[in-house]
Amino acid sequence: MFIGLVAQQDGNELLYSVSKTFDNNGKLKRSFIHNLQIEERNGQKVRLWNAREHTQIVLDSAEKCAKGLYFREFGEVLIKSKSISFVPTPFVYEKDKVEVENRLKDAKWFSVNGQTVNYTFLDMKNTDTLIIINFFSSAEFVFCIRDKEYSKKVHAGLISLSQ
Repeated sequence: MFIGLVAQQDGNELLYSVSKTFDNNGKLKRSFIHNLQIEERNGQKVRLWNAREHTQIVLDSAEKCAKGLYFREFGEVLIKSKSISFVPTPFVYEKDKVEVENRLKDAKWFSVNGQTVNYTFLDMKNTDTLIIINFFSSAEFVFCIRDKEYSKKVHAGLISLSQ
């Protein structure tokens, strides 16, 4: 729902999705209302939700979705043996641009929630897995999933970084 608020989608689909979520989750609705700011514009009081002030809520929401999608695809709880971290999109495309682009050519995309959420997993050469999630065709998040023992395995020579 919070991600939907930062997505740039026109039409009623997003509004319907957000209002349906509020109808089913009173606690979330109260939290949202509590975080609204009231401003006066042209003599009218307007309630605003400032996404920049709630960036962590949006990132946490996207991470929860990533964990759920990981479980959906692999049938295991991600945090038991792996870590997950947000990757700013420009960074991942600069650092691993060629590899990401090559892997995206053959990537299998999955959809949930009436195709408002689309995602794929990319197995990278250094054993990391990237999950790319696109919400409402406009809000994209990338997370790196890594074995918790990654550093120990590199040090022991079990993972080669020169591949």
